[in-house]
Amino acid sequence: MPKLPNWKTPPIIFILFLVVTIPVTVLLVQQSTQIGTQATTTPTSLTLSTIGSSFIVNDPVEVQVYLDTKGLDIDAVDMILNYDASKLEAIGVNPMNLFGKYCGTTCSANLNPISVSGNNGKIILSGLAWSEVNEAPSAPYNGVGEFARIIFNAKEATTSTTVSFDFTSGSTTDSNVVQHLTAEDTLGTANPINITVNSPLLIRTLSSSSGEVGTTVTIGGSGFGSSAGKVFFSSNVEAPIRTWIDTQITTTVPTGASTGPITIQTAGNQNITSSFIFTVTQATLPPTITSLDPLHGLPLTSVVINGSNFGANGSVTFNGVQATEILGWTTSVVTVRVPENATSGPVIVSVNAVGSNNDKIFTVDAYSPSIATINPASATNSASVQITIIGNHFNNPSVKLTKANTPEIAGSIVSSNISQIVANFDITNKSTGTWILTVTNSDNLAASTAFEVTTLTSTVINFTVKFQAAYPLSNAKAASDKEITLILRKVSGTIKTDILNTKVTTVAEKNNGIFTNGFKGTVSVEGLQPTTGSDYYELHIKGSKHLAKNFSLIGFNLNQTNNYDFTGQELPTADIGSLGEGAPDNKISLADYGILLNDYYSQNLRSDLNYDGKVSLYDYGYLLNNYVSNIRTGDP
Repeated sequence: MPKLPNWKTPPIIFILFLVVTIPVTVLLVQQSTQIGTQATTTPTSLTLSTIGSSFIVNDPVEVQVYLDTKGLDIDAVDMILNYDASKLEAIGVNPMNLFGKYCGTTCSANLNPISVSGNNGKIILSGLAWSEVNEAPSAPYNGVGEFARIIFNAKEATTSTTVSFDFTSGSTTDSNVVQHLTAEDTLGTANPINITVNSPLLIRTLSSSSGEVGTTVTIGGSGFGSSAGKVFFSSNVEAPIRTWIDTQITTTVPTGASTGPITIQTAGNQNITSSFIFTVTQATLPPTITSLDPLHGLPLTSVVINGSNFGANGSVTFNGVQATEILGWTTSVVTVRVPENATSGPVIVSVNAVGSNNDKIFTVDAYSPSIATINPASATNSASVQITIIGNHFNNPSVKLTKANTPEIAGSIVSSNISQIVANFDITNKSTGTWILTVTNSDNLAASTAFEVTTLTSTVINFTVKFQAAYPLSNAKAASDKEITLILRKVSGTIKTDILNTKVTTVAEKNNGIFTNGFKGTVSVEGLQPTTGSDYYELHIKGSKHLAKNFSLIGFNLNQTNNYDFTGQELPTADIGSLGEGAPDNKISLADYGILLNDYYSQNLRSDLNYDGKVSLYDYGYLLNNYVSNIRTGDP
């Protein structure tokens, strides 16, 4: 702080200018009394103004600080200015010589002119009516004049940024104006100023580099202003304005425009011309279809489209579905295939995104369904039947069975797709004979095939099984001891279906009134169908406690619908059965005896033996003579 001269109530002012990191305090002191008391005289004023009114980013902005003393003699002025450092950058402070000395951070004799050393949003400047240290105020100022000029750089576009005095009426610690020899602060008003900074006037982009008259063009850039100006195409033809904001203008190519740059004139009469060229093109005539040949057909039908303005290439749609197979293209004839998923409707040719007339209609014919096979092709009228139908074009189908003078049978669809239908038909107690199975698709087109309904017939199977029994059936104590399980199975390819799986009571075979080693029986099977093609039947017979062996007859064909007779045949054995077997060494060892005896005893078949709880030679001999000697024949 400068050392002030010794004069009556001299104001001593310490001013800091543009301090960045150290808080600034303005102190007004005098040697014996307080300086800077609020004046009771006519208040003085500080005002701000700019040189020029229109600024753009990076322009210098000069702010003038004016002092009006209102007829008073003024010894000193303290000015504290606030500003937004994000919008403005202080680059210089120029004192205007109303006072003998101007001070910034210090008041030394050589601190003139003032320089800027920081940019923290505050400028502090003092003017003093003396020029040397310890000198009495020699030249107080009285009048209206420019106290200082502050130079800013416009950093950022803004609609309004304020530069203002740090001033509160009645305060002596902010901006003040000190009256000559009284030390009174006479500042009554300190008016701020608002500054608008516009973006620089630039044309950066065009939405399109070419177009015909009437084409919409969007111009991007900055500094156009908020009020609409004018846009000129080459040949100085003014274009109509559709929208206008500071960064974007929308216009249309005017009639009479020619190829060249575009010029913008703002509402403030600033002009800028684009560095790039806009090419004005001639209008393109839309394609026109005059005829179709043929007018209807199935998908993939070749269609010839006649017309004009088709150009060198383009696209074709059938009721909105684009054709993917273009077979030929000239300016007047286009040949194309109807898309597979097309429907009836207008045909449109598009060239450069411009579509043709839509009054030419192509009718897509529907596919008729076709039936290749049904399975089964017949069924008995004893219950419902499920039929699988193979074919094509079964789109959204319905199915039914019909017969003359007979109510139709509606099918219940289990599943369906374009080539297969699975449906159930209730043919219970329906009349036998040939019915017509009909499939109707969503286009109301149908296909039919024959289906046979038959009635159940009974097939009687007689069978005889001969073998050397371990114990005659005549001695069996219960009917269940003489039961066997008979399995009849139909084989169609890899599919095996059990037709019958039941127990049958057998009768022992006799020869001249003497029981032999075998049995016979009869079973009746309903609805058994003769074999066809490569289909065949399997007959399996599983023995019981007395019937020790299992038998199988595999691969026989059933060629009649009644009485299939195996009587007199000795069915081949499939395996030894439920009784144990010794080691297959072609010899009957004690180990074999033990296995047979233990198994035989465990099945309670020893009631006829001289059973005394022990295994005797008699027991061995009985088993050997009556069972083992026969069942081992052919044992591997």
